[in-house]
Amino acid sequence: MLRIKDNINLLPLFIILGAGLLAGFLVFADEINYPVEELGNCQNEDECQAYCDSWENIEECVSFAEAHNLMTPEELEVAKKVVKALAEGVESPGGCKGKEECDAYCKNPTVIEECIDYAEKIGIIPPEEAREARLVRKAMLAGIPFPGNCRTKEKCDAYCSQRKHMRECFSYACKIGILSSEECSRGMKAVSLMAKGESPGGCQAKEECEAYCAQKIHFQECADFASKAGLMTPEEKEMFLKTGGQGPGGCQSKEECEAFCNNPANQEVCFNFAKEHDLIPEEEIQKTKEGIQQLQEGLKQAPPEVLECIKSTVGEEVLEKIQTGTFMPSPEVGEKIKNCFEKYTPKPSEGEMGLPPEDMSPEGKPPEMLIPPELEGKCTSPEECKQYCTQNPQEPACKQLLEKKPPEGEEKPPEGVPPELEGKCTSPEECKQYCTQNPQEPACKQLLEKKPPEGE
Repeated sequence: MLRIKDNINLLPLFIILGAGLLAGFLVFADEINYPVEELGNCQNEDECQAYCDSWENIEECVSFAEAHNLMTPEELEVAKKVVKALAEGVESPGGCKGKEECDAYCKNPTVIEECIDYAEKIGIIPPEEAREARLVRKAMLAGIPFPGNCRTKEKCDAYCSQRKHMRECFSYACKIGILSSEECSRGMKAVSLMAKGESPGGCQAKEECEAYCAQKIHFQECADFASKAGLMTPEEKEMFLKTGGQGPGGCQSKEECEAFCNNPANQEVCFNFAKEHDLIPEEEIQKTKEGIQQLQEGLKQAPPEVLECIKSTVGEEVLEKIQTGTFMPSPEVGEKIKNCFEKYTPKPSEGEMGLPPEDMSPEGKPPEMLIPPELEGKCTSPEECKQYCTQNPQEPACKQLLEKKPPEGEEKPPEGVPPELEGKCTSPEECKQYCTQNPQEPACKQLLEKKPPEGE
């Protein structure tokens, strides 16, 4: 789990261009019948090796090795990429023309960058490994020693696989930037636990730990270790135990699972996976079911034009599955179905299909019968609101309500009652009595100062 990554052992740089090209011949030399006609009629192992050391003959050598199973699949893949690069005229590091030349050239730390660039360009190493290799080169030039001063991949792996060296190797990877600061802060505790022999099953290497934790009987032990080491939150631990560490489609990381489930073609699989493993609250599942039922009802009543539109955009098979309830439409499919309904379903006129006319509220009431939003919770009907505002005229919403003129046809306040006093009195006598008690109101002041007509 915490072995120094393969590509940090750069001397000699593991690319190396002839790497694997001759390994098969050396291992299986006893099985080869000499002379070998396909390889320039070489008479023995040394002649065949010399023949294949020249890149002019690399294509014949690779073909021969493949035909006689003299190379591993990994070696063969590297060799074919080198052959392809040569055929395309990609220049090798320093113009080297064979395994020995290229190994010798790339042993020089000052040219390792060139060798890494070549390996990345022809696809021998992926970009992430190339990035890490450059970090190792930078550390070498800065004089930062390898853990235990190991100089080859095999020696570094052997050194770092020992528990007593785990912290040293991990610190090296952090120091030169192979691991991010977050990985370092989260991983150091795990390294310390492993160094003490507290890893799951006592595993020491990434492959060993993954193989151990892939077994269902060890799920709890591995989850407990990851939680103790700070590698899992309680929520992640719970999900791990529910799913067995694998998501829909076999995804094993957050990034992999997001990429898989963001694909519209996989959304039904992801929904079913989440439902089966209790990752979705029951109320959400119920809402989804209700939404699908509503869609099915809508499809039953849909005009033929709408159904034809849906068939042509999402496919007849998908439509049938939705109708039978065996398919959960993704947001993308739902949007296409919605567009078909909008395109071919005539829009109802005002007042039809239960829609109120423009001069009606959504509840079907005239605007003057509505309760102002500012007064919600303070009154429950227009009458209550009027009474409330009579007692609280200073509120802005009340001011508007009290000053509002009644619609045409409604009963107007009795004559002699000033509009400003509407709701406070219903006759001149009541208003006079009200104003006697509230002389400070402007309308009352005018009423009290008003002289009665002559003769009254």
